[in-house]
Amino acid sequence: MHRQASFIPIFLPEEVALGEDAGFFHFPPFDAEDLGRPVLGSGGLTTMTTDSDLARAFTDFIKLPVAREIMMQQGQFLTPHLEANPEIYATGT
Repeated sequence: MHRQASFIPIFLPEEVALGEDAGFFHFPPFDAEDLGRPVLGSGGLTTMTTDSDLARAFTDFIKLPVAREIMMQQGQFLTPHLEANPEIYATGT
């Protein structure tokens, strides 16, 4: 058993059959009432080490829905961008 992020299937060889060779499950919620319903999350971060027109153009691009949709098509990328088309997801899940 190994805790991994949602992108881990990208690294599995094509011959791996999910559900047969590898499986995934959600951890059950904690029993302690004072913890509520904790969620483990992550996020991407970008920064400019040198301010330039190219760096600003890239930063502006990755804010667009189309940039998210490119990554969504490749699988295992979730975006909170409300304008990104959810039908773009490669697996539909």
